[in-house]
Amino acid sequence: MSSIAALGDTKEPEHLITEETEWNCEKQHSDYAITKYGAEMEVWRGFQEELDVVIVNPGVIFGYGFSNLGSDLFIEWVKKRIPFYTNGIIGIVAVEDVTKCMIFLMKSAISGERYTLVCENCTYKDLFFYIAALLNTKKPFICASKTFTSIGWRLDWLWSNLTNSKRKLTKSTATSSHAIDKYDTKKIENALAISFQKKESYLKKII
Repeated sequence: MSSIAALGDTKEPEHLITEETEWNCEKQHSDYAITKYGAEMEVWRGFQEELDVVIVNPGVIFGYGFSNLGSDLFIEWVKKRIPFYTNGIIGIVAVEDVTKCMIFLMKSAISGERYTLVCENCTYKDLFFYIAALLNTKKPFICASKTFTSIGWRLDWLWSNLTNSKRKLTKSTATSSHAIDKYDTKKIENALAISFQKKESYLKKII
């Protein structure tokens, strides 16, 4: 179980990221992305030693029962009526689709492959607006620029050091919130002949 964070980086924004997109070592990556990428390197070493391996690279997974953790933080963000959003793009997927793919791949004879698991590439604005509509609450209404989030993560760093509290906005989080990466899932769709659920199908149930 890896992540889209461990996939490569496109040189052109309009290009889709696939399983074959090369990792750019010169680009600044989050600690999370680096550890996922490093873990994949260990898995491929195992494959070279004749172990059967399959890697999945899911986007942000929406599921149940983990309030205030992971993807639920997006829902909490809207619940608390925090007014900000960015123009970045996020790859999302339902937990049922991720587990369905993983179980199928583990039971299959497939080995030495990696698959991107993303149901859709949507903007933070569209995601937050849709969640707000489901919650029947006020939509975020301030588009935060790169300068705004750059100041924000520095103030958050200062506040966390003064109060010894947990960081809420890191430099990598602020940077990724403006990323416009889009992911291609044709490989897994062709391999398993499946179609992913759209957010309209699973977010309503989750919320």
